[in-house]
Amino acid sequence: MSKYNDLLDKLIEYTDSDYIPMHMPGAKRNDIFYENESKALSKLDITEIDGFDNMHDASGIILDMQKKAQRLYKADLSLLLVNGSTAGILAAISGVCHKGDSILVARNCHVSVYNALYLNELKADYISPQIDEETGMFLGISLDEIKAKVENNSYRAVVITSPTYEGRTSDIRGIAKYLHDKGIVLIVDEAHGAHFNFHKEFPESAISQGADIVINSIHKTLPAPTQTALLHLNSDLINYDRVKRYWNIYQSTSPSYLLMAGIDRALSFVELDGAEAYKEYVANLKELRGKIMALENISLAEVDDISKVVLVASEKAKDKIDNFGKWIFDRLLEDFHIQLEMASFDYAIAMTAVGDKKEYYDSFIGALESLDKEIDETRIQEEQDQTGYKDSVDQRDSVEQRESVEQRDSVDQRDSVDQRESVDQRESTGQAARNAKKELFANLAGYKKVMEAHEAVEKADLEGFDMLSLEDESLINRVSVNAVLLYPPGMPVINSGELITEDKIQIIKKAIALDIEVIGLNDDLIKVLKVN
Repeated sequence: MSKYNDLLDKLIEYTDSDYIPMHMPGAKRNDIFYENESKALSKLDITEIDGFDNMHDASGIILDMQKKAQRLYKADLSLLLVNGSTAGILAAISGVCHKGDSILVARNCHVSVYNALYLNELKADYISPQIDEETGMFLGISLDEIKAKVENNSYRAVVITSPTYEGRTSDIRGIAKYLHDKGIVLIVDEAHGAHFNFHKEFPESAISQGADIVINSIHKTLPAPTQTALLHLNSDLINYDRVKRYWNIYQSTSPSYLLMAGIDRALSFVELDGAEAYKEYVANLKELRGKIMALENISLAEVDDISKVVLVASEKAKDKIDNFGKWIFDRLLEDFHIQLEMASFDYAIAMTAVGDKKEYYDSFIGALESLDKEIDETRIQEEQDQTGYKDSVDQRDSVEQRESVEQRDSVDQRDSVDQRESVDQRESTGQAARNAKKELFANLAGYKKVMEAHEAVEKADLEGFDMLSLEDESLINRVSVNAVLLYPPGMPVINSGELITEDKIQIIKKAIALDIEVIGLNDDLIKVLKVN
């Protein structure tokens, strides 16, 4: 610890600890990607000096890096992103659309997509992905859903997220072909799929399926630093120069050479060592997944991308643990020093990557086996308690003990009834909560747009706004200034410029009652436009 006791000290302290990183970034604190270079990062930090090229006008080593990315991702043009996928999404939408254009956006898109709609004053229409009503996880968007929206509208572009955070994908090939026949650009936020091209066990990449623009957060699943990403262009439907113009606007004019070096090292690793490394990684990953599936009480949710290890309670254990996702997240962290990526109400995500060490998985499955046994022992104990008799008592048959045994049995039976009623009540409560969540998630899709998001925000800035409670009857049929989201599933209940109906208010209230995180409220108050 230095005399400064600052963020750098905290990072160094954490790096030296025994916490296992089942989360992004994809390098997973594994020194093999940088060997001794990482020991002197301050000495490597430079600017655009002679011989080191310029990202905004690449002609040397950075241009070579871009070409390397193009080879690996099979893109016409690949551009470096040091401001994260956010910069790529902003550049893609700004470069494809003109002010006032209509655009179709998946309701579960990243906040940067909504910011692009606002900045470019676009006319937005939304498509809602299917939702797993048991967990609230998104299941992707179907071609039929796209067709239903596109047939009666004129869109400049369609933006979808594939894969989702939880590893579910959409029919990119079918969607791309259909949209291209109508001259519509398909932009895919593939932030969580930067690894797809590098092993057959992963889904096919969006670029290879015909998407026009794809954004990859390589830091999420490749051994690259946080904040690094790639923007791929692959279509004659888009103006490359216009997209590049906005790419320049949204990128720093002083890009970090440490970040760019991290991108190049990740790409070099994949190009030179990727085949063997991904073979070993996938073998270890499949072994891990197989061992988890063999557990009695802890299981895996169905995914398209096997790198996402989504932990759920098995069918027999659903009523044993309230808020399973948060429970297993906390237990793994507190008892085993295993840090997962995220926790939701009914599931938790462990992110794997090529940077994982085999010992990570050994420790992970060992911890899960221990927790699985703990759940099983709890269940067995409850079943034994429900019988009302203990074997040791049943075996006592002496005359002089019989009276006291009978008295104790009577007490045990009463206790058993109470315990059984308690278990039954918890199972009933658990089922009721699941049914309530199913109903809630099933009713998220609808919306009534009064004005575009940028219009609502500008109107609030110029004319003022009100902050109203969920209990305030005057909230009904007011126009929301802010978006209000449920997490999970990460989709807006209400977007900026949309009408706050009684149904939407009830959804938000139910979400709060179910301990589902609600984002966009301020002490249970919603920001709305004033009524003239």
